[in-house]
Amino acid sequence: MTWVSAAAVGEATDVSGEPAVCEPEKIRMREWVEPSALPDRLFEPSATVLRAGRQELALPDVDAHCYQLG
Repeated sequence: MTWVSAAAVGEATDVSGEPAVCEPEKIRMREWVEPSALPDRLFEPSATVLRAGRQELALPDVDAHCYQLG
């Protein structure tokens, strides 16, 4: 099976509020974390998106292809 995930990477400088789980049957929790405090296990598409925008982060290797834009 092939999965396609689309995402945009940016930097938020003024974030407030608490992330909310809107689909509890699909996701257990959401939380804000500093890039230096990412959990050891990440959803593979999330790791791929983070790797595209933050090459300096130590992230798990995932089998994915990233198209560079711009």
